[in-house]
Amino acid sequence: MKRKFALLLAIGALSLGMMPSHAAAGYAVGVFEGSAHLPKFPCGTGLTCSGGTFSGKFVGRINGKAVNGSMTANYSYTEPDTVTTFCGVKGTANGTLSAAGHSGTFSWTRTGLTAVIHFTLDGHAGTAVAAFVPVSKGFCKPLAPAAINATVAGAVATTT
Repeated sequence: MKRKFALLLAIGALSLGMMPSHAAAGYAVGVFEGSAHLPKFPCGTGLTCSGGTFSGKFVGRINGKAVNGSMTANYSYTEPDTVTTFCGVKGTANGTLSAAGHSGTFSWTRTGLTAVIHFTLDGHAGTAVAAFVPVSKGFCKPLAPAAINATVAGAVATTT
């Protein structure tokens, strides 16, 4: 529990330090935090699961305007059965997102508790990095498939 709390504090400090300024370049730049839900983890090697969701908050700038609003996502994902030390398993996801009234698509590649996310928002391409803090028991351990939840926080920026 202490490690999870310390990780949450580190993510919070990182997020605050990365808050976009009024001079931030790009179509969208900001931070997000919320809860991810996977209805089945792991999916099974070579299988794709559906029904993944994210619900949280986005704070930053989109199209030159300050925003502070909800962020949601729906996605399909792969989570192989092989789980190694410190969540060494790689997972992927593809889906749709909405951030403060703007919409787009995304894909992520997760290794352990971190993910690199490639996305489009209103047609503008960008990249995000995120950290996952599991809140369900059994995450990162060999287990029978079960629903899991994780707190997710990250920073985003568009390149176009």
